[in-house]
Amino acid sequence: MAYLFLIVCSFAGALFCRRVSNNKHMRIESYVSSTNPGFYQQLSSDRFDIDRQAAFVKNLAAVSSLGELTKLEEVTLRELLYDRFLADMGVIFFSLGTVIFSTLIVFVI
Repeated sequence: MAYLFLIVCSFAGALFCRRVSNNKHMRIESYVSSTNPGFYQQLSSDRFDIDRQAAFVKNLAAVSSLGELTKLEEVTLRELLYDRFLADMGVIFFSLGTVIFSTLIVFVI
């Protein structure tokens, strides 16, 4: 019974962290669009015929891996990206917890 409770709590934690991550993404998108419209248009360009939001995420990841975000010196943007990173790590942590507890319940029963 305790394992079932841990599975449900881990799953709920993963869903909560995913929702926080999506909210942070929306805040990042609105912040970039209001402070740097040209940079936002560059990030939102849909070269691979995917959704505009997916293109924004893909291009933001590419720009952040190249280190161009540090050139902007946007402290608020860095904080928002760090918060989103922590929320994504929470999703991974709680998802792994769900898998581990599910495996334990199978082996125990």
